[in-house]
Order: sequence, then structure tokens, then C-alpha cells
Amino acid sequence: MIDEIADLVQALSQWLKDKTIIKDIPESEWIEITTPYLDRHNDQLQILIRKSGANFELTDGGYILADLELSGCSFESKKRQALLQSTLNAFGVRNETGVFSVMATKGNFPLKKHCLVQAMLSVNDLFIAAAPTVASLFSEDVKRWLDENDIRYTKNLNLQGKSGLTHHFEFIIPHSRQQPERVIQLMNRPNRQGAIGAIFRWIDTKDSREQNVQGVTFLNDEETKVKSSLVTTLAQYNLTPIIWSKRADYLTYLKA
Repeated sequence: MIDEIADLVQALSQWLKDKTIIKDIPESEWIEITTPYLDRHNDQLQILIRKSGANFELTDGGYILADLELSGCSFESKKRQALLQSTLNAFGVRNETGVFSVMATKGNFPLKKHCLVQAMLSVNDLFIAAAPTVASLFSEDVKRWLDENDIRYTKNLNLQGKSGLTHHFEFIIPHSRQQPERVIQLMNRPNRQGAIGAIFRWIDTKDSREQNVQGVTFLNDEETKVKSSLVTTLAQYNLTPIIWSKRADYLTYLKA
């Protein structure tokens, strides 16, 4: 068994060697290495290497972040920056103005090259995970804020509407002597399409709840500014719009 595994490891090593292409870039101090690892476009990842004294500098040339931004995945928000930095830290890779890089010696060159490539692949995968990840982070932020302020709630309820469809609501604050029940939805990316969905879910289900039930929508403005027209539209349908950065203004209302 151990010999069989050893042969497989050797075959993998040979595959990596055979599929790696090294190319000199004319009139440049850089060497281009094409690896057998594929990005989300099924293109082979490339890295650049140059001599730096007795050591070597390895970089992605800024490819990964530039490609993600062109695809609409920005890392400007604090949450995404933290997610990006924690991913790079795991591989010991630096991010210098959008360029991933590591320094290597002759002794640790294979390891450093491997770490850079794996960091590129991991960050590349964030494009797929970005939307649900940030949405999950926003939900956790809302939950944490409710807990910190002793606002009672029930989390994650599925309610059936008049249409027969079942709709998911992130939080429901039960009624009290001061306020009726408040049904809360979250909009991680506040836009027209999201508002239409929130309005439909609210209209479809509100009659199935207690009389005078109120609707609330938290709007995440950490990544994009919330348009005033969107706020107006939600308010017209009695969906109290709470912009996340102004949530403290609604603390008394939610605690009641």
C-alpha cells in the first residue's frame, strides 16, 4: 500500500513539473511561470518571479483582484477587506496595492511558490462565495446588534402567504403593550430588484399575521450608498426602512 501511495505522489510531482511552463519576458527582469492550476475561467494561473538580491520575489502581478473587480466583486468594504486579509495571512502572502507577493530563498522557494498559488486560488474562490458570505455576515451583524441592545426576537421564520408561497423572514419581534409584531427582512444589497422582492413577501404574508403587524427592512449601506428613492418606495408600502448606519435612530422603536 505504501509503495502505491508513493508512486501516486511521484506521479503528481511529475505532472506538476511537466505542466509548468517557464518563459522569459523580453526586456524585463521578470520570469513568467504558467502553472497547471486553473482559475474560475479555466485559465492556467500565472505568476511572475524576479531576482531580488540573494532572494526571489514572486507575485501574481495584480491579476486576481483586477479580474474579480472586473467581474463586479469589489473588496472595498471593511468586511471584504478583512476576509481577504485573513485569507492571505493564512498563506503568508502580502497584498501591496492589489498585488499579491511573497519573498523566497533558494531553500524555501518551492514552499513559497506553493503558498502564493494557493492564496491566488483561495481568493479567486471568494468571487463565488462573496455574495452569500457577506449576506451571512450582515445577518450576524444584525443579530449581534439586537442581542447587545436586549431586543427580543425570533430568528429565521418561514411564513406562508396568500399566494401559497412560503417566504423566509430573518427576524420577528413579538408584539408588546407598546408596539405590534414587527416582521424584519434584510437587504444586503439594496437595489430595486431586492425592494420588489421584499414588498411582495410583505404584502403576501402580512394578512396572515396579527392585526396591525408592521414590516421592517434593514438596508446594508456598508458597501453601497442606499438610494433615497429606494427608501421612499419601501416606506410607501409600510415597510419601515432602517439604513444600517442609522440603526441607532430606531432603537427605541425596536425595543418597545
